[in-house]
Amino acid sequence: MSDLEKAFGLVGRFLYHFGRLEEKINQAGIKLLGLDKKAGPVVQLIPLVRRISLVKNSACSQAKNEGEEKHAKDTCDRIAAMNDYRNIIAHSPFDASGADVQFRKAAVSKDGQFKPIDPPWTEADFSNRYTEMTALETELDKLIGLIEPIPIDLLNSWQEMYHRSSSAFYPGAATAARLLYRGE
Repeated sequence: MSDLEKAFGLVGRFLYHFGRLEEKINQAGIKLLGLDKKAGPVVQLIPLVRRISLVKNSACSQAKNEGEEKHAKDTCDRIAAMNDYRNIIAHSPFDASGADVQFRKAAVSKDGQFKPIDPPWTEADFSNRYTEMTALETELDKLIGLIEPIPIDLLNSWQEMYHRSSSAFYPGAATAARLLYRGE
């Protein structure tokens, strides 16, 4: 196997583990929002950082003690840190550098030379990150067990705050739509 093929395998395995982690975040979001199987996939439309924040903030506000709150914060912070690594992998080209993987996230110096910002990732770096993501899956399972759906009245008050259902709004919106349609 060539060094480049080995690099493909390391990167692919990272993305496999991260996908499983993201799936757990989605499960937590689905539970918090009280969605059924049919509506559940809509959670994936929320940017990942916001899903992590939703889970973290909801779990912390529902925590029954300091230990549960610390667990929620630590777990979600570790997932956010892992997402930083995923961003490097997802948005940077890479090459094999011997047995290591060099992501080409870089700055260009004044003399036009490529200077890597990130050091090459070794096989041990990848292995440590796989282990961390597997542990985070287990921690998320515990967190999912602790959280409860957000009461629907809280969701309704949020909608009222950001989407006022004022009766004055609708005629005004209809008039604006007619004017735009006519080109006035």
